[in-house]
Parts: sequence; structure tokens; C-alpha cells
Amino acid sequence: MIGLLRWLAGAALALALTVFAVYNRQQVDLTLHPLYDPISIPLYLPVLVLSGLAFILGAGLIWTAEIGHRATIRRQQKKIEALEKEIETLKSAPSLTSAKPGGFMALLGYKRPASS
Repeated sequence: MIGLLRWLAGAALALALTVFAVYNRQQVDLTLHPLYDPISIPLYLPVLVLSGLAFILGAGLIWTAEIGHRATIRRQQKKIEALEKEIETLKSAPSLTSAKPGGFMALLGYKRPASS
């Protein structure tokens, strides 16, 4: 459901940027005053370039914030795998409860003296 909402939001944003680009094709002068002479470019160009840069910057910030979470998840997955292997090993090992009656001493080889 969240994936569908993301696709819908992305499609709406792409449509809005496309409509903006179509309706704002007039030329504007872009000036970096002390360095260069003004250049004439379509209005939509700097807007779309800045939107793209903002998207990349935001995605980078989110990606770097998630690095710690991904490392934690990897450690937990390795621990889970090790514990699952240990469970399988313990399941396949002979059980002490399946031994003959007599308890722990019988397992050690101690024999009870015959009662008189």
C-alpha cells in the first residue's frame, strides 16, 4: 500500500513539473553578477535543475541516516542464523531424558548396590 502511495505521489510530482515546464518556456536572464555576463535560458531549466539537486541531496541525507540501521539489521540477521544453527544442533543431539531410568549417576557409570 505504501509503495502504491509513493508511486502516485511521484507521478503527481512528475506531472506538475512537466506542466510547469510546458507553461514556462519564456526566456529569463540568469546573472551571476560579479563573475559573468547574463545568459538567457528558459525559466523551467533552473527550476528543474534545482528540483533535481534538491531530490539528490534529500536522498543522500536519508541514505546516510539509514547506514547505522542497516548495519544493526545485518548483525541481528547473523546472530539469528547462528542461533538457528545452534537450535538444529541441539535438536539432533541425543537427549539426556531418553536415557534409562537411574538419573545422572547412571549416565556416569555408577551402579546401585543390590538391595538385600
